[in-house]
Amino acid sequence: MKKNSKKSKLADQYEQQSNVFQMWLLFDHGPKRPDPDILRADLEQKCGRVDVISSSLELTSFGVRRYTSHFKEGNIPAQVMLGNIMPFRQDDISGAERAQIREIQNRDEFLGKITHKVLAADMMAALDAEHRTKLLMDWLEVAVNIMPDCKAVWIPSGGKLIPAELIRSTRVDR
Repeated sequence: MKKNSKKSKLADQYEQQSNVFQMWLLFDHGPKRPDPDILRADLEQKCGRVDVISSSLELTSFGVRRYTSHFKEGNIPAQVMLGNIMPFRQDDISGAERAQIREIQNRDEFLGKITHKVLAADMMAALDAEHRTKLLMDWLEVAVNIMPDCKAVWIPSGGKLIPAELIRSTRVDR
């Protein structure tokens, strides 16, 4: 009986955290920031009804009603956000992290051409692993498609550098 209790607590610990999950969209030039209304329309087409949380030149964020986060204080839609366009510094991805990148041939040459980055992330996403993954993939597909000049996506927590074309070519309707 104790083992099940421990297993349940462990699952709750890992599946209910709402830490921000960072995905960096990478560009070889300064990209154009997407229009918030177009971004919202594309997200709604993918995920259903969304609420605009923030719509500015620095931050665009939405509450996605399909994915509800449950907190002691109440239930709210999980949020997704697109940050400001920022310069990419070559040391944003350390040598040790670069050594783990196997998805892109000539990774150092590829990264040497990257000049800008944009953060795509979730917030307030206290979801189980399956739903959080679906939320993140839906959001990533929308962000990469609406920013066609995106060359790759860097996911620091997983040490992954994924070509944007791979994401665009393997879209899945959920």
